[in-house]
Amino acid sequence: MEEEARVRDDGARRLSSGVASLDARLDQGLQAGDNVLWIGPPELTGPFCAAFTSADPADACRVETVGRNGSGDADDVVAVDLADPATTVSSLVATVVEHGRRHRRLWVVRLDEVYVRLGATAAVDLYTRTCPQLFDLGAVAYWPADGELLPRSVLDPIGRVAQVVLEARPGCLRVLKAESRPVSVQGSLSELHVVRGTPTVGRELGAGRLAEGLRRLRKERTLSQKQLAALAGVTPSAISQAETGRRGLSLETLLMLCERLSTSIDELLGLQATPRRLLARREGRHVAAGIRVLHDGPGLRSALYRVELPPLGSVTPFVAHKGTETILVARGLVLVDLGDDTPVLRSGDALVVTRDPVKGWTNLTEEPAELFWMLDAAPGADDVDRAGGLAAGD
Repeated sequence: MEEEARVRDDGARRLSSGVASLDARLDQGLQAGDNVLWIGPPELTGPFCAAFTSADPADACRVETVGRNGSGDADDVVAVDLADPATTVSSLVATVVEHGRRHRRLWVVRLDEVYVRLGATAAVDLYTRTCPQLFDLGAVAYWPADGELLPRSVLDPIGRVAQVVLEARPGCLRVLKAESRPVSVQGSLSELHVVRGTPTVGRELGAGRLAEGLRRLRKERTLSQKQLAALAGVTPSAISQAETGRRGLSLETLLMLCERLSTSIDELLGLQATPRRLLARREGRHVAAGIRVLHDGPGLRSALYRVELPPLGSVTPFVAHKGTETILVARGLVLVDLGDDTPVLRSGDALVVTRDPVKGWTNLTEEPAELFWMLDAAPGADDVDRAGGLAAGD
């Protein structure tokens, strides 16, 4: 239990992937609970996995098949025999989760090996049963898989559960999925170099944004590649290659396509100011003691904060917001100080304040309390800054 608590406490910090250029591409590296599906040949994904576990060997573990590393008795290696009849999906899940409680970094047995030995159902079950548990523990796991061996019927359900999906091909790295990252990360395509076993992610290639935009546009408009090709005046093969980042489309083609679909090139390439969706993780950065920002980016119509109150403690907002405020209590019994009024909220209760700003919150119980505080706009010049911080006390 102490090990599990340590993983949870440390999970609020970003973790390095061990490759600085990959950290930059993923916007400050890995996040607590990330399950990273690596699609690609072992000669490309292997160096990233090795760098990941080498970044902090004292808190890393590799779950490998017998004989892969020549020795299964190293402290940081857990050897499993997929040919052993006693090795089942349930036993593999238990093994991975057990080590996820002890370590923040896991390099998990290759999914293609599980597929070859135990079958498609076993590969999907292993991932979909293990991923949520590791996510809840705050452990970060790398799951390598050879896309040439695993069919889409296996990769697609696994990718739906993964927090991050990366595809490595000769010369390029594509971010297929990256939850709770900026919209510019999703679908990005970058140069990839592996020199003497050391991987590096290079400059971003514009074809990646176009590929992601075309796939998104087709999904929104429920169009097939053939239908989109007809609108753009190109062949279905050209659209297929553009969606995989293997080629681009001319400016004239893009202008024609955008005109016929009543959209803009900025929107197609994901350059619009307001993101279509925004996932906020509970480990958002601290803006003051007891308050974490979940989202308050420029261009957003609201700001959301997570407020943690100590037992019998009080917290004061770091701004006096001149607008609508919404409070939703997730845990505990909380008194809201509105000056002349002090309503008490239980878990699940919500309060909307439209006039005087909230002056503070007090936890009325001897257990920690938690609430979410939403403002109708991110704090700006019209809000009163209270000495650059917030007061928290008993």
